[in-house]
Amino acid sequence: AHIFISATGIAVRKIAPLLRDKTSDPAVLSCSESGSHVVGLTSGHLGGANRLARRVARVTGGQAVISTATDVNGLPAFDEAAAQEHARILNTDAIRSLNAALLSGEPIAFCGPRTVFDRHFAGTDQVIYTDSPEAVTARHAVLWDAEGTVPEEVQHLDITGKSFVLGVGCRRGVEPLELRLIAEGHLSDLGLRPEHIAAIASCDVKADEPAILELGEKWQVPVEFHAAARLDAVPVPTPSAKVREKVGTASVSEAACLLSAGYGSIPQPTLYAPKAAFGDVTLALARLPHLSAPKATHGQVVVVGLGSGVPGQITPEVDAALRHCDTVAGYSNYVDFIRDRIIGKPIIQNGMMGEVARCRATLEAAAAGQEVCMVCSGDPGILAMAGLLFELRAREPEFADIPIRVLPGITAANIAAASLGAPLQNGFSLVSLSDLLVPSDEVRQNLRAVAQSALPVTLYNPAGRKRRHLLTEALDIFREQRGGDVLCAYVRHAGRPQEAKWIGRLDDFPADEVDMSTLVIIGGPRTITDVGAMYEARGYVEKYME
Repeated sequence: AHIFISATGIAVRKIAPLLRDKTSDPAVLSCSESGSHVVGLTSGHLGGANRLARRVARVTGGQAVISTATDVNGLPAFDEAAAQEHARILNTDAIRSLNAALLSGEPIAFCGPRTVFDRHFAGTDQVIYTDSPEAVTARHAVLWDAEGTVPEEVQHLDITGKSFVLGVGCRRGVEPLELRLIAEGHLSDLGLRPEHIAAIASCDVKADEPAILELGEKWQVPVEFHAAARLDAVPVPTPSAKVREKVGTASVSEAACLLSAGYGSIPQPTLYAPKAAFGDVTLALARLPHLSAPKATHGQVVVVGLGSGVPGQITPEVDAALRHCDTVAGYSNYVDFIRDRIIGKPIIQNGMMGEVARCRATLEAAAAGQEVCMVCSGDPGILAMAGLLFELRAREPEFADIPIRVLPGITAANIAAASLGAPLQNGFSLVSLSDLLVPSDEVRQNLRAVAQSALPVTLYNPAGRKRRHLLTEALDIFREQRGGDVLCAYVRHAGRPQEAKWIGRLDDFPADEVDMSTLVIIGGPRTITDVGAMYEARGYVEKYME
């Protein structure tokens, strides 16, 4: 939960870009500096904001400001009851209609544990305890760990108390009773019971461990075992070099419970309690996510440009797409730019040379019904991933009907030009010096063609650590065509905090300072430099001012 000691407006502006939906948003409160008012802003029920607001108000001696309709009317909301019972809602889209029926006074059937009904709903006449789903005659019902189905016309909210996966790591030969007592004690410390556990998980080297198998039998839950390679692919907060030495993965209990809870799927599970050590036993707990209605058979791919990656150069349209999507894909270094915006979302990522695998995995995720944002630096249609995605869709029949949408970004030429002044305002050519995909001879042909024009030229991907020959050739071609006195410039890390630039004559160009993060601009006959700026004469002076 997050508590802002500030004006409510500040909190609203800060959290707005990060909000997704009521099932995954955290509780956010705004508390006045005096403590006189504590306002619940988001996730009043499932996130516990309303309960927390009342707690904070008791501490400060102030007043909790609660605006949720059921609370205002003194009614026991079904999602609030689920939150208090640590339960999981299996069809969150029904929350609104069931709570609306509660507010309108309609009769609602409750099928489930009598203890839950007595704790939350016994004092509300319109919620009627019903023995089985088949016996429901009301138009609305709550099914809480209830076996059976309601009549087809009944709108129902489906809730289960089995909301957690317990991850277990232990030494070989631990006593079954010892493991069970430790596990039950740990759950009790967390306010939970074995009835809250949906599954137990560990690594496959423990597949024959009697204590773990017996725990599953005692609690009547499935036990799942995962290979070390799969466990090692799950990011966890407390990896261990010692554990890796013994079983080949840095995490057993944390990674195993996340995998069994559905790590990598939509919505993403969360680690409810990180690894806790009890002698020869380690335990971790993952919370299974609440579930919304199933998505359509096919999702879509949205290819977005991040500009230089700094927040101010990410367009509002791209920011909205990142918040709305289910999964994010991209080159790992570019994903780093936006990790704080996509917390909790599955990520398809790899390094250089992994473009085809990354794009194919993106299309596969879309074919499975996900909306995937493929992130690119600069603009996605300029030397980036948009073209490859279209190529793969055209070549591979299983992707033929996947929608691909492209959202523009600010490309490096625009960013670098703005930093230098206005060197591209009469038009320009753009040439990549990379010959990884385009043959060197084709690059040379492009260079000779544009060098003969009057247009300024921007050189992308000018030189790597080992690949510098085409930069040398390009500079020679432009000296031959435009002379050594033509103005040129470079901008390294354009638009980023570490940006550096140089302006001067082509004969003085410091080629050794150029790398793959550098954009080179070679001017034309209209290019001028003045007071540290590089720009082109547009022609207005000659036409209107002389």
